[in-house]
Amino acid sequence: MSDYNTHVTTTTAMSMPPFTHEVINDGDTKKSGLEHLEDTTFGVEHDTAPVSAFVDLSQLKAFRIFWLSVLISVAASFSAVSDGYALAMPGSIIANQGFINRFGRQIDPTTGAVSLSAHDVSVWGGTTSAGQICGMVLQAFIGDKLGRRTSLLAMSAFLALATVCELVAKDWRVWLVAKLFGGIGTGIMQAATPLYIAEMAPPQIRGFMLSFYSFFFSIGQFLSAIVLNFTNTSHPLDYKIPIYVEWGFVGFYVPVIILLLPESAWWLALHGKDDKAKRVLKRLYGRVSGYNVEHEYRVLVHAVQLEQTVHSSQKSASWLAIFKGVDARRTFVSFFPFCMQQLFGVPLIFGYITYFFQLVGVTQPFLITIIVNVVGMVGVLIGTFLTDFVGRRPLILVGGAVMCISLLSVGIAGSVAASAVGNKVLIAFSIIWVIAYGCSIGPLGYAYTAESSRLQLRAKTEACATAGTSMVGLLFNYTVPYMLNADEANWGLKTGFFFGGTGLAATIIAYFTIPETSRRTYAELDELFENRVSARKFKSYKTQVQMDRDAREELAQNASG
Repeated sequence: MSDYNTHVTTTTAMSMPPFTHEVINDGDTKKSGLEHLEDTTFGVEHDTAPVSAFVDLSQLKAFRIFWLSVLISVAASFSAVSDGYALAMPGSIIANQGFINRFGRQIDPTTGAVSLSAHDVSVWGGTTSAGQICGMVLQAFIGDKLGRRTSLLAMSAFLALATVCELVAKDWRVWLVAKLFGGIGTGIMQAATPLYIAEMAPPQIRGFMLSFYSFFFSIGQFLSAIVLNFTNTSHPLDYKIPIYVEWGFVGFYVPVIILLLPESAWWLALHGKDDKAKRVLKRLYGRVSGYNVEHEYRVLVHAVQLEQTVHSSQKSASWLAIFKGVDARRTFVSFFPFCMQQLFGVPLIFGYITYFFQLVGVTQPFLITIIVNVVGMVGVLIGTFLTDFVGRRPLILVGGAVMCISLLSVGIAGSVAASAVGNKVLIAFSIIWVIAYGCSIGPLGYAYTAESSRLQLRAKTEACATAGTSMVGLLFNYTVPYMLNADEANWGLKTGFFFGGTGLAATIIAYFTIPETSRRTYAELDELFENRVSARKFKSYKTQVQMDRDAREELAQNASG
């Protein structure tokens, strides 16, 4: 890699920023879907590299000029509404009396009251996480071989199957099957949607658009709370009302995928479908003044092949490659911010919040859940705007510190006798936690997962990062009900101490390992990782790309002078 700095390029395509596809190996011959073009750009010297006409575009201008790609990114992000709803609904529906009557298997010998088994609740949550792991790994194959849109359609199919199983379930085991299908669907979604968005969004606003996924996720959680509160107050024994709503998401999103979302031009180029790729670029940017489809497509192709040249010493883009050398660090950076969501208590606050409030005696737990989710939406919206302006790293560290304090405060409240004051403390710090989450690891987990790995390994790295996070989620989704249940560990509010401790450890680790990636092009990120720049120095480090940009500006000034 000694010639990395002389080979790095400023060719980030504003139209379709570089993303991912593995190099395909055929015996000893390395080739990709771009092999039909390899003689035209491989080995090209730095001073002849094609440069996008929009490389120096500001963030505001990127929003205005590339409005159609922004619109498509937002439309793709809408799938997160279904994700948020599907993951929040099970943790709240278990507090619904109609659901308890149908699936409860424990009977109080004194009162005869039916209740849910902590074992059943844990298995449901654990199966959802296991399904997510399967979906994330499956997405790596579907997305590479069949295309990004196909992944989104596969996601919709699994979510539809899950909804059918939920509607016909009369036994806890059928509900378990529904959780498996739902987990696979949301797993594909969480891996495929950020990948698709990152390929569509211009680099200047990539973080903003990726953060929109978290915003729509919070909308889904809010809708879940609204529907469940309506069900609990108006039709407390009809637990299927929230399930019917899920059909609306599938019915809306499938036509959006088919009619509005194009296949990724990046994926088409990697598979040699030049004409189709150019048609996508023309559809997205054909009306943009100064946009030359042929030139911008050459920029895109050159960026792929240049990275393949830089990494030619690596014989294959295998699964093992993501755990070796510099790529191992990039895999960790992709994984850990997303994993921090679990370590800071997402399974508790979002997964079982209504159940949590109910167990500790909060009156109107469904209504309080709505309030918490509204605040969460506001927090995520704020975080979405801050991510590319303030930066990723400060938001993660400050947000992590605030969430630690909130969780420890909840634990302290649980150490004193139950009271109305204690419940108010719980609600207050739950709201503070949700705001801090929305401004930090909520949206940023998706951003780091989608942008930290190198081009050829990104699909595999993203699958590994999201699946690894779901493995941690599997552990907590299974154990949190036991932590809360009075017949098991009976920690109640003291569960805050546990997640406060894991969150504190996560914040310390993040300080030393998670870099600032905001507003960096993929070429710059490649250089920063290859040069093994410290996480704390990413922001101040001046890359070859920046020096090239400064040189162009100086030449332009001299020419005008």
